[in-house]
Amino acid sequence: METALYVGGILAIGAIYVIISTTMWSKKRKRLLEAGKITERPGNFHKLAYKFTSSIGNISTIISAIDPELLREMRLKVKPNYQEDCVLFRMSRRLFEAELVLMGQADDKYLYTFAFLRWKEASGLMEGGENANALLTAVEKAFVKLDPYASVESAAAAYKEKFF
Repeated sequence: METALYVGGILAIGAIYVIISTTMWSKKRKRLLEAGKITERPGNFHKLAYKFTSSIGNISTIISAIDPELLREMRLKVKPNYQEDCVLFRMSRRLFEAELVLMGQADDKYLYTFAFLRWKEASGLMEGGENANALLTAVEKAFVKLDPYASVESAAAAYKEKFF
């Protein structure tokens, strides 16, 4: 009888924990959406490559237009490589890495690719997914801030890998 009560108590505590965690996550996500810090995205958004077309031909200009407060809040390391026309974003605890690369120029437009290179998963979900969404949203906003006619399209990317 005592064992059944013990097991029942553990199950009840576990259920309460799941309910509270889900509620807190939902509220945080709603606040981020309302604040415009994240965008509604499909669950596999981190497995896609994002191709930007813009009149801005300098990657340092784009980096400087990304909200620095957001980068600090997320504890995101930004490592530009101006010789290679790219920048690496690394989330603390190595939850994910993403890269923005200037791919070239077509006519009077510059082509960029943004992709998540590595990430950690737990239970099939990307750890730090809301922060990854916030980074992608910040990059999109930087392009639009600098060039209102900038465009973005997404495509499947085959070179991703998970951190282990």
